[in-house]
Amino acid sequence: DPSTPSKPTVPEISATLGLPGSVENKAGTTFNGVINVNAWSNDAGFKLIDAIVNVPDGLKVTGVVAGNRLSGGELNYHLEEETGKLRIVYFDANNYSDLTVSGTSFPTDLFTITFKVDSVNKGDNLGISIGGMSIKLSSDSTDENSMVVVDTTSASGSVAVVGGISFSAVC
Repeated sequence: DPSTPSKPTVPEISATLGLPGSVENKAGTTFNGVINVNAWSNDAGFKLIDAIVNVPDGLKVTGVVAGNRLSGGELNYHLEEETGKLRIVYFDANNYSDLTVSGTSFPTDLFTITFKVDSVNKGDNLGISIGGMSIKLSSDSTDENSMVVVDTTSASGSVAVVGGISFSAVC
């Protein structure tokens, strides 16, 4: 059908999660996890980014910020304590503007999550991963063709808990 506008080419997008190798075993210590993507298309008309991050017990989330190259939307996030699932949603609720990423170099950071050590033990390995991520081309959540599933197979890592003060008790 010649009247159908040609769909913009949507790149295969994959995400990674940048984490420090280790964190000190001290309540209140904070560290960042950075969600990067390897590609983006400003022409595709992306409207919404939706990501689920698996946060292990012993960590709290104190903040999530959008990367400085990402624009067009507003960030919302919520950590469900019982399940350890952090949901990040980025879109323009008022005008439903296109989401854009400036610059041409990739990977680029979409979100930085600040984690706070709450109750962990030395020797723990805190596994953090992106459980799922998608980018939508329209607000119609039922439109299957409007969703780009981001490949998150390599978007995981673990942070070793090291150092800190150890206590021993003697009877």
